[in-house]
Amino acid sequence: MELKKLDEGTKFNMECPECKHTGIRTEFEVLGSLAYICKKCNGRGYISVTVTEKDEYLVDLITGTILQETDDFVFDSIEFKELAVRPGVTHVVYASNNIADAEFFIKKGYNSDHVVPYEDFLSGEKWPLPLEMDTCPARLESEYCKQHNFDNKCELGDFTMCKRFNTGECWGKYYGIGALTLKSKQDKLKSMKRQ
Repeated sequence: MELKKLDEGTKFNMECPECKHTGIRTEFEVLGSLAYICKKCNGRGYISVTVTEKDEYLVDLITGTILQETDDFVFDSIEFKELAVRPGVTHVVYASNNIADAEFFIKKGYNSDHVVPYEDFLSGEKWPLPLEMDTCPARLESEYCKQHNFDNKCELGDFTMCKRFNTGECWGKYYGIGALTLKSKQDKLKSMKRQ
């Protein structure tokens, strides 16, 4: 192993530390086999990094592997290669204010466009639509209300108090003009995933 500090300005995709490069989160026992899209990486499994002078990322000159020093001078590979599979997961949804299993959302009226089979998520074939009746765009992007100059003083934990809740206005801006069909909404979300 021949190590060298990565040059400032180098860009690479680092495994998401929040979801352990799976793109999904499963913190709550009540979820059972249901997982939520990771907010930190937006389901990609990685975050894009541009090295600064403060960073201590290393590259193995022999293998080209990007490493980060951890405790006791152990080096972990941190460069993203592919989504890791999380055992026991059968379905994936976007964020919601409700912490429940897949059956809860299906009984509430959501379908396979919102509660997506895990295999379809992994393959990239299908991307879950947000649970629009149970959340708002600010739950997906924390700066959303600010970016759109909304004056609703939205508190993430209590968005049902927002004067725009359930009006469709926020979701319309989130998806953009012309994103009215399920396919166009999923295409928009897939493109956001790739950014």
